[in-house]
Amino acid sequence: MTPSSLNPLQQQAIEALKQQQDAYLAAVRAWKKAGGEQFDFSSGMPNLGAMPSFESVPTAEELAASNQLFLTRVFEEQRRFLESLGDILGRS
Repeated sequence: MTPSSLNPLQQQAIEALKQQQDAYLAAVRAWKKAGGEQFDFSSGMPNLGAMPSFESVPTAEELAASNQLFLTRVFEEQRRFLESLGDILGRS
């Protein structure tokens, strides 16, 4: 296995994640469609009464950057662990 390829279990996990995300997006689309104009977020928040402020909620770009940083650190830690394990087992 090369570093750029996934093993079958990893590929299955990625496919399961994609399926879950696609199902979630389909549900949100159906929910919005069922609500009609009441849920048109493109022109701002609809008037549904007292709603919490979303000013402190990160943007999609901020969430993506935060997730990328987190995953980078997870991978760095995994590399450190595996290198240490290899050293202990004499397989470095």
